[in-house]
Amino acid sequence: MAKKSPACIPPGQAKRLFNQGQRVPAGYRYYSPYNSIPQQYRSNVPYDAANRYIYRDNQVYVVDPRTRLVEQIINLLR
Repeated sequence: MAKKSPACIPPGQAKRLFNQGQRVPAGYRYYSPYNSIPQQYRSNVPYDAANRYIYRDNQVYVVDPRTRLVEQIINLLR
């Protein structure tokens, strides 16, 4: 893994914005409205009005707004 770029990150993890269980920074402003997730993928993403969502690189990050923890990462291109 040392020869990989970035080093010491397992394959498939390098493109992730956040990891599950990771806290989103307090000043993070790039949350996505649920409606910005493409219609054909919304059945894969559980909607909860209490959660926040980040849609990026064909992945949806489900974030608890109280704790700012990433509860779930959903890969939309499976």
